[in-house]
Amino acid sequence: MACFVLLHGAWHGGWCWQRLTPLLTRQGHRVYAPSMAGLGERATEASPDIDLDRHLDEICALLDFEDLKDVVVVGNSYGGMVATGVGDRRRKRVSRIVYLNGMIPGDGQSMMDLATEAQRTRCYDAVRSDGEGWRLPPFEIDAFGIADPDDAAWVARRLVPHPFRTMEQPLRLEGPESAMPPRTLIYCTHRPPGNYERFAEIARREPGWDYRELAAGHDSMITAPQDVARLLLEAAG
Repeated sequence: MACFVLLHGAWHGGWCWQRLTPLLTRQGHRVYAPSMAGLGERATEASPDIDLDRHLDEICALLDFEDLKDVVVVGNSYGGMVATGVGDRRRKRVSRIVYLNGMIPGDGQSMMDLATEAQRTRCYDAVRSDGEGWRLPPFEIDAFGIADPDDAAWVARRLVPHPFRTMEQPLRLEGPESAMPPRTLIYCTHRPPGNYERFAEIARREPGWDYRELAAGHDSMITAPQDVARLLLEAAG
């Protein structure tokens, strides 16, 4: 049986995997879907001091404390930053990294480095005007590709501001990028144009990648959980 660690994106929490998790556990797989510091039910912990290293340390500690092996780490959106760092720091525990429309950083890159110029401007303006200089208010619900009004309302109620230092801090790899665990990209095709097309091109072009496409929006774990479960099981297999 596989072991999955599911890492949510910006403004989200472990709650966003609620529809996906049972589809994996019913087949006997182990699943962990933690909320990272300052997000989800841990929003009361939010502070200007939370950075990318804090989130990396938390997930690495989870793998160590639970003594998890052959882990498939799944990162959605910002979660791709954390998944990459965890795959690097715990190479003996991680068997595969899956990017579910996740950010794919290289050594020394931050999430803001990977954003488009328009996205960077929007983020910095929002942090200064509405985030007290340290947190990023959630984007509009349309950004997550959720068409159903009830689903959109369910998600919107749960989004919280994101600690912005996590997006500004560069990821520093401890080992060679060429020796990273095997990687899969699940590219969700139903989303506005942006930087994810660039990641799809990387996964299609560079050796060692397993590339998949899914006709769903950015939050496909909410809108298409059965399809995501199928692709995750194929990647784990």
